[in-house]
Amino acid sequence: MVERGYAAQQSRQILEEEWLQAVGEALCSQSKIGQIKRGQLHIFAANDIVRSELEYQKLKALRHMQQK
Repeated sequence: MVERGYAAQQSRQILEEEWLQAVGEALCSQSKIGQIKRGQLHIFAANDIVRSELEYQKLKALRHMQQK
């Protein structure tokens, strides 16, 4: 199922809000949410330090996202 128009924008906004809550403002501002492909949420990090920190907090972030 592919969402289009307003529904896609609303879903994206909800996902971005949850991402902010999951990783905090500092990491959220240094990362970008990609697409969901094959059940995986793709995240782009600004640099290797941010990528490393996201890897470290991955389990915590996943648990938060799954609860919502």
